Amino acid sequence: QSAAQAADLGRQIRAAEAGASQAETRIAECDQRHRAALDAVEERRARQADLQRVYDEAALEAAAAEEARKSAVAAAREAASRKSEAETELRAAEQRINQLSIEQGNLQNKEETLVARYLEDLGIDLRQANDGMARDPNATEEGLTAEVNELKRRMDNMGGVNPEAIHELKEKEERFTWLKGQEQDLTMSKAQLEDLIRKINRESRELLLATLEQTRLNFNEVFRKLFGGGKAEIVTEEGEDVLECGIDLLAKPPGKEPATIAQLSGGEKTLTVLAFIMALFMLKPSPFCVLDEVDAPLDEANVSRFNDLVKDFSAGTQFIVITHNKKTMACVNSMYGITMQERGVSKKVSVKVVDEMGQQTALAPAQA
Repeated sequence: QSAAQAADLGRQIRAAEAGASQAETRIAECDQRHRAALDAVEERRARQADLQRVYDEAALEAAAAEEARKSAVAAAREAASRKSEAETELRAAEQRINQLSIEQGNLQNKEETLVARYLEDLGIDLRQANDGMARDPNATEEGLTAEVNELKRRMDNMGGVNPEAIHELKEKEERFTWLKGQEQDLTMSKAQLEDLIRKINRESRELLLATLEQTRLNFNEVFRKLFGGGKAEIVTEEGEDVLECGIDLLAKPPGKEPATIAQLSGGEKTLTVLAFIMALFMLKPSPFCVLDEVDAPLDEANVSRFNDLVKDFSAGTQFIVITHNKKTMACVNSMYGITMQERGVSKKVSVKVVDEMGQQTALAPAQA
């Protein structure tokens, strides 16, 4: 008898663990969808970070282009100014040379007049007398020539003005304009992405809060129906974003004040998990539901409540129940039994309920 009780307790424990496993699976699915939503947000944040990096690179390139353009403009202006000054000095020197040339012509005329007068009056040829005299190195003509040569040397040292400077400046301005447009496009894209992320977060938060609120109401309703009273809650961590915070289930059967679900008995845990699953079904029904020995840890009264609950939901969901409980078998529409009369050979026996009084008609066994 002790072995039978131990086996029965083992089945009850396994049934409770199976029910808890199903609840944990459902919660894991919710967590997975939650993480998927968070991954989408992170992906958009990564996209935003990539756009920010491109924006920063474009801004740096635009700043470099602007500095290059300013340098080119300053160099072109400086070269033009230096050329203008040199040309002004050259024109002044040329004017001085022309003036001196005119004065030289006048002096030559005077010289010829004097030479003719000396030759006529005194018989002295001044040109022959001047051939034996050395020329003065500080003569005005040589000084002017040296000045002209110095000006030419200074112009040569300055080098020629780059004729492509204006074209390069135009290219830099076009490049700057293009980069400015890219900067504006990136700024606009960044703002649009930020608005989209805020909109997604807002809508996700609203949808999750509405889902939690409706699930909370359904959970409490089904819980009270199964326990004949009490209270059940779904609570989130306070002070945290609902998209990132954890979710806890609180169950208080009538006459008990447990701090956690772990303090409930096996049957109470099973009913609590069933209440939560059915609350989710009320929010989003599923066409099929498999329950594997869920009623094993339940007493007679709770088995009846469990069967009534399954009947209430059977209109929209087809339940496949694996059970050893006779009361549960009596409530089904179709029943299939598996037996092994010979070792290694299993047989399936189908039984279909034909009326509401529990009378059943056994169908022919089928070998599996």
